[in-house]
Amino acid sequence: MSPFKQQKGAALVGVLMVLLLLTILGSTAYLTATTELSISSNYNQSVQASYAAEAGLQHLLFGYRQNPTYFLQKKTGQEMNFPIQEPDQPNRTGTQFWIDELRYDPQDPPTYAEVIMVGKGPGQNGLSRVRATIYCAQSGGSSDVSPIFKMGIVTAGQIHLSGSLEILGNLHANQGYSITPSTVVDQLKQNQFSVTQSIAPEGPDYLASMEVPMISEKGFQEYQSTALESQNQNLFGQQKLVLSGDQKNGLIFVDGDLTLQGNDLCGVTIVATGLITLNGSTRLSDDHLLDTAFIAGRDIILNDFSQIAGVFWSNGVVKKTGSGRLMGSIVCQGTIFQTGGLQFERVSRISNAYLSQSPATYSFSLSGWSQM
Repeated sequence: MSPFKQQKGAALVGVLMVLLLLTILGSTAYLTATTELSISSNYNQSVQASYAAEAGLQHLLFGYRQNPTYFLQKKTGQEMNFPIQEPDQPNRTGTQFWIDELRYDPQDPPTYAEVIMVGKGPGQNGLSRVRATIYCAQSGGSSDVSPIFKMGIVTAGQIHLSGSLEILGNLHANQGYSITPSTVVDQLKQNQFSVTQSIAPEGPDYLASMEVPMISEKGFQEYQSTALESQNQNLFGQQKLVLSGDQKNGLIFVDGDLTLQGNDLCGVTIVATGLITLNGSTRLSDDHLLDTAFIAGRDIILNDFSQIAGVFWSNGVVKKTGSGRLMGSIVCQGTIFQTGGLQFERVSRISNAYLSQSPATYSFSLSGWSQM
């Protein structure tokens, strides 16, 4: 047989081998490119999900900074209106995040919270779980109230008292006082109470002018901000309220005038930017502490009552028209007139966080961020 005939299929085999080699190389290149694209896509999705989880942590941190009571009262995600499962709709950036786990420091008040946040990027199924710790540091704050609220009756103006007077407490008026009968002053001193003024330095009853606190505009704003919390009330305009019993240390803020009917009332702080008119009765707590306070931007008027107890703090005056017994303390800017007699007893055991000497401030920080 001719050798040329024996080599007829050699060229075809060579061509097929070359085609096979090219196919293998092409397939390898395609698979490599596809794998790299998949890896790149998965990495991008992982990064986006991680960013979403981190955004969730920052959102929670911002919530604590805006409302520290969420942290101090160990609120759950649901109680803070924070998602605890995948939301039905993504947020404005197309991402989603939610709390998977939130555990607070067991001590009270807590100093840290451990959180696991889940993040999901836009249009993807991949999730990222991030663990972090949020720390809370307190500065300032005192559980005790300012000493001026424990004195008795203190005013930046004058005190004018006459009639039947039964007083157990200190009296101080920056602009002087007149008390009739004068024997009341002697009785107060015998009972270890003081009656002082700051207008006549030569007098034996002289005491350097006291800095009688006023409620500033900023102070009212802080009270109003606190009143926005769930256990408190924030009201606008002229109000008429009826309250009974223990209010569990709640705060009621009124941007305007308030007329209040109290029935055996205690455990509440009433703040009004205008006038407060109080009718009815208030009392000490079951532990015999003074935990009720009335704070007014204008006058406080105490009408007919059998007995009222509270701290009465006014940028104006405190007027008493009733004949009942008054317990607690009065701190005001205006002149105090009382011509129909007065039964007053100072109460120095005060328990009210809204009268603290230096309100506490809280700072929050994020630490221990790690991918799970």
